[in-house]
Amino acid sequence: MKKPLAIIWLNSQNLCARVLENSRKTLITIHDEIEALENYLKLEQLSNEDNFDYEIIVDQNIQTDAYGIPPLLLQPFAENSIVHGLKELKHRGKISVNFDMERNFHRVLCYATMDAEDLQPKK
Repeated sequence: MKKPLAIIWLNSQNLCARVLENSRKTLITIHDEIEALENYLKLEQLSNEDNFDYEIIVDQNIQTDAYGIPPLLLQPFAENSIVHGLKELKHRGKISVNFDMERNFHRVLCYATMDAEDLQPKK
């Protein structure tokens, strides 16, 4: 089912505004990065006919407004997963982005995974 062009346009405007705002900063909060990533993933869902799901899981011990990370750190990984992975799937795909606290070292770890069980290497 095709989404109305107006919805895609509004989501893209929201993403553009967020990217411009964040690009002026050296560091942004994890909260702001998650918002930008969610805007990006929603836009990709709309423009790819909603053929994948995503989840962003944040460890409850992480204060997302307390840690700074470079802006747009995660978007290229999500884009790569969609462009080179999910579009090749024969079923509905899923991207998971996780933020975990490594308590012994007082650092936040972020990793992304993708449902890729039926992907075959290109020959």
